[in-house]
Amino acid sequence: MGPSDSPITCPTCGTENTPHARYCTNCGVAVGSRPAEASKTSGEVEYGLHRCTFHPDVETRLGCGKCGQYICPRCMIQTPVGARCRDCAQVTRLPTFDVSTGYLVRASSAAVVVGVVTAIVWNLIVNATGIYVGSVLAIGAGYLVGEAISLAANRKRGRSLAIIAGISMTIFAVLSGLLFSIFSIFGIISLVFAYYIAVNRVR
Repeated sequence: MGPSDSPITCPTCGTENTPHARYCTNCGVAVGSRPAEASKTSGEVEYGLHRCTFHPDVETRLGCGKCGQYICPRCMIQTPVGARCRDCAQVTRLPTFDVSTGYLVRASSAAVVVGVVTAIVWNLIVNATGIYVGSVLAIGAGYLVGEAISLAANRKRGRSLAIIAGISMTIFAVLSGLLFSIFSIFGIISLVFAYYIAVNRVR
């Protein structure tokens, strides 16, 4: 094992790091990186050319600032403390957009129930008041659908929940008859707004 392959000892905490690490894995202090070859004329550091750990067909001079693995621009993740490989960057989704299967099941159940119930209630109100009042109430149905799905999913958001909201609104539109009310421009407009509100609540 040559000098360039020996571990780098952190001057602050004494932790041994990989040969090409630039930051201590324990305390985060910069420990430098041994250059493959130094310029004899200017004294500038010149790093050797290596193969990317994740894309062996790509040559690179860039290394992960934490573990020292060689990375290329394709797999590099820029963080506030420098370039990192995918493992060290630990990129995770925001909790709000991390929707588990359990939440999807709960949201789907709520979507079906609310879609059916709102359609039944809407039809009862329309029979008593008329289509114009029902057109306005359809927008409220969109809010109820979106809110019910949001509550069932613990206020999560995401594309999958938006799709569920759209399906729930389709159930409402079919059972209420608004989907086929081409004779009522108010019904069409209100249905479009209802879809938008429902989806936007969980998107």
